[in-house]
Amino acid sequence: MRWRKFVMNPMRMPRFTRSAPRSYDKVIRQKTFEPNQKVLLYNSRLRLFPRKLKSRLMGPFVVTKVFPHGAIEIQNMRNNSTFKVNGQSLKSYLKMTFETNEQRVPLTDPPQQ
Repeated sequence: MRWRKFVMNPMRMPRFTRSAPRSYDKVIRQKTFEPNQKVLLYNSRLRLFPRKLKSRLMGPFVVTKVFPHGAIEIQNMRNNSTFKVNGQSLKSYLKMTFETNEQRVPLTDPPQQ
């Protein structure tokens, strides 16, 4: 009978129970993908070599079409096969290139005069 009070009137619920979902939802970031964007696919079924440092991200793939409610069609860049996946299992692919100012210094003896 006690739970009926909370079902009928949510304001009688403890403060933490009301505010906890709101505080957790603030942390979640919405992922938005666009066609021709490169993404990585999280492979949850990869169990060949269960190691800590093995990456479970496969790819890169190219987004071909974005459907409503989070479904995304991606294309494999190797064999051009397309399939639909859940948008939550994708991660943006950021290919970073670093510019280094390298100078080559020969390690031979200088010419003697």
